Amino acid sequence: MEKICKRCGGKFEIFERDLEFYKKISVPLPAFCPLCRMQRRMRFRNERHLYPAKCGLCGKFIITSYAPGVSFPIYCNDCWYGDKWDPLKYGLEFDFDRPFFEQFKELLDVVPHPAATVHDNVNSEYTHCTSFLKNCYLLAGANHDEDSYYGIFINHCKDACDCFMVDNSELLYECIECDHCYNLNFSKNCRSCSDGSFLYNCRSCQKCFGCVNLLNKSFCIFNKQFSKDEYEKEIKKYELNSPAKIAEMDKFFQKHLVKFPQKYMIGDYNENATGDFVMHCKNAFNCFDVTHCEDCSYCMWLHNARDCYDIYAYGFSSEKCYECVETGNNSYENLFCVTSMGSSDVMYSMLAMNSQHIFGCVSMKRNKYCIFNKQYDEEEFFKLRERIVEHMKKTPTELGVSTIGQAKTGARLASAKADQAPTASEYGEFFPENLTPYSYEDSLAGDYFPKWI
Repeated sequence: MEKICKRCGGKFEIFERDLEFYKKISVPLPAFCPLCRMQRRMRFRNERHLYPAKCGLCGKFIITSYAPGVSFPIYCNDCWYGDKWDPLKYGLEFDFDRPFFEQFKELLDVVPHPAATVHDNVNSEYTHCTSFLKNCYLLAGANHDEDSYYGIFINHCKDACDCFMVDNSELLYECIECDHCYNLNFSKNCRSCSDGSFLYNCRSCQKCFGCVNLLNKSFCIFNKQFSKDEYEKEIKKYELNSPAKIAEMDKFFQKHLVKFPQKYMIGDYNENATGDFVMHCKNAFNCFDVTHCEDCSYCMWLHNARDCYDIYAYGFSSEKCYECVETGNNSYENLFCVTSMGSSDVMYSMLAMNSQHIFGCVSMKRNKYCIFNKQYDEEEFFKLRERIVEHMKKTPTELGVSTIGQAKTGARLASAKADQAPTASEYGEFFPENLTPYSYEDSLAGDYFPKWI
């Protein structure tokens, strides 16, 4: 099936597998194309911009992802997870004469938010979306690291600096997409390599320099074999302790790299998968930086998941989730959510922790059967939720027109006028961008879809 994106005006396909998924979770077909859906989700995540603040409950100094001026209170994580406040005290009755998103914004503006998404860190205050860190600084999307700095998606690493997407490694500098490596510099897409620099797509290599596509090699320079003594003598000529020499070598290596054939995608141990950096996946389509996923599409940085569509971060594990940002830790049936962990049957909610059967809520902690932060019994909850869903299906929401999509497709919606944006029903669409607490530049959308494109 071919559709026209109501945001950018471009054509996009909905495949048979997509239709089966939407039917399984009982949602209408999306109004946006995959790229526009991704851009909208990314408006709700800030990974790298941090601000000083004071806890709204205890008053101590904190570091937060929220810029000054947000309407809601910001609590330090100890206070937010503690028992000194109750999210149910902010509960609202749903008004069937008003749009859902309009009422949700009123709730969102008053309920306390945690300063950052962090857990069990030691001496690692200047981080966000992290857990189990020790002595780390300016990391995002990082877990189980020690003495590491300036990186994104760094996991189970020690002494990693200026890295992106590295795992299970130690003593890495300026590396990308490397796993189980030691003492590696300026390298990309390497596995089980050690004591090397300027490597690309190498596996199980030791003491190599400027090499591409090597497997089980040692003492190689620019893919040429040397003896151990020859290598030690030759490598000294490159003066890798000089920043000027390193910059010069980087330019040379980029030219050297294009001489070699390269795989159409970074991926291993996959069955029926498309995208890039896809590992140990089955039936994963248009996915990026995902591992151990099955029957997933349009996902990014997702791990240990199945039956998930349109997810940004993180899994470990997730199942039957759709249009979410940061959902995981045994999440199940999370639909249209921002930061939902250890929760199941959660819809149109933000900050749902270890909760079940939640709809339209903010900052839930171990709660059940709540709508707009108000408690209901089980039967009341399901009846009211069904009524609200039907109300949302009949209520239009303004979608806006994407200048990003227009730049890529050269098209505009024929129905879009200067004073009127296209609309779709509230139900089935992610949160509108006017609900995000982040500026465009602070959000991930500013990184992946800069406005100057």
